Amino acid sequence: MTRKIAIANQKGGVGKTTTCLTLAACLARQQRSVLVIDCDPQASASRWLGFTRSRAAFLEDVLAGRTRLAAAVHPTRLANLALVPASQELAVQDRFLAARRGGETVLRQKIDQQLGGSFQYILFDCPPQLGMLSLNALAAAGEVIVPVAPEPMALDGLARLFDTISLVQRRLNPGLRIAGILLFRVRSGTVLSRQVANALAERFPDLLFPTCIRETVRAAEAPSHHQTLIDYAPLCSASADYWSFARAVLAQEEAS
Repeated sequence: MTRKIAIANQKGGVGKTTTCLTLAACLARQQRSVLVIDCDPQASASRWLGFTRSRAAFLEDVLAGRTRLAAAVHPTRLANLALVPASQELAVQDRFLAARRGGETVLRQKIDQQLGGSFQYILFDCPPQLGMLSLNALAAAGEVIVPVAPEPMALDGLARLFDTISLVQRRLNPGLRIAGILLFRVRSGTVLSRQVANALAERFPDLLFPTCIRETVRAAEAPSHHQTLIDYAPLCSASADYWSFARAVLAQEEAS
């Protein structure tokens, strides 16, 4: 069985791409075959791994019907990790999908029909805004992991996302579930981080991952080196945190 996990939050700057790629790298190091699908027209995951539009097939080509999904699956420098990249041209497909009947499930259909069980994990790096690309990722996924930054409006953002997930469950994907909430970019010892962590633990005791990701400048440096965080700075605090987080995700796999 393939675990399909959307990394989603309807807010920018909360670590979606960092979490998606770092989790993918950790899983790949644990001998899981992993595919990352970049669903964000900002293409941060694609540029992070060194993919540019000069390559033959990107996600926008798949959604437009110009190529099969398997042709857009590209290996990366990390063993067991592949990527379906995107570029800014993906934004055009968001508009086309909105005008297409059944446009919310195009990606799910292509995964089911063209990939089958080729990967043990498929991770979707979602855009921050709710649109057809986000809906496609949520319709295709079985689970959602929500990175949250310790900011004053964090709980309000979560409430909006959970409303969206409820809508997707009712109309598109009744099996979708929330795998957990990950507190990201935590500044140890600050009052705000502690307040947000306590509020999340009180409101979502069964969803909050026990590990939080500490803030580090290494996460901002890694993309310019086209390396995942655990490859660029394996000894930094955030890398250690992500390994703990990945073990928690693997434990869910073993429990199911």
